Amino acid sequence: MPVTKTITVRRHQNLGDYSNKTLEETIQLNEGEDPEQERLNLQLKIERAIYEDVTNRVQKEISDLRAEKRALRDEISQCEEQLKECKALINEQKQVFTDIFSLLDKAESKGESIDDAPTLIIDLEEVYGEAITSDEELPDLETCSSDLMIQTHEDELY
Repeated sequence: MPVTKTITVRRHQNLGDYSNKTLEETIQLNEGEDPEQERLNLQLKIERAIYEDVTNRVQKEISDLRAEKRALRDEISQCEEQLKECKALINEQKQVFTDIFSLLDKAESKGESIDDAPTLIIDLEEVYGEAITSDEELPDLETCSSDLMIQTHEDELY
C-alpha cells in the first residue's frame, strides 16, 4: 500500500492594525513527487498571494490619500480666497478709520466737538460717495480672524 504524504504551509501576515491574517494550504503528494520541491512551490504560491494582497491594499491606500490630498488642496484654495476677502475688508476698514480720524482732527482744528456727529457723517458720506447707514452685508469678523490664523500657520509650514 502506497504511503500518502501531505504538506501544509501556513503563513501569518500582520495587517498593521493589531490584527493578523492566516493563509494556509495543504496538498497531498503523489508517489514519486519530491516533497521538498512541492513544499517550496506551495510556499511560493502563498507568498505570491500575500504579496498581491499587500500590493492591492497599498495601492488603495495611495489612491485614498491622493483623493484626500486633492480635497485638502481645494479647501486650502477656498481658505485663501476667503483670506483675500478678509484682508481686503480689513484694509477697507483701516481706510475708514483713517478717514474718520482725519475728519475728527480736522473738526478739532476748526474747534468743532464730537457732538457735531451729523456733520461728521455727512463729511464721511461725501468721502465714500454713499450713505454710511446702509445695511451692507459684511463678512463675519470671526471667519476673517480664523482665516488669518490659517494663513499664518501655512506661512510657518512653507
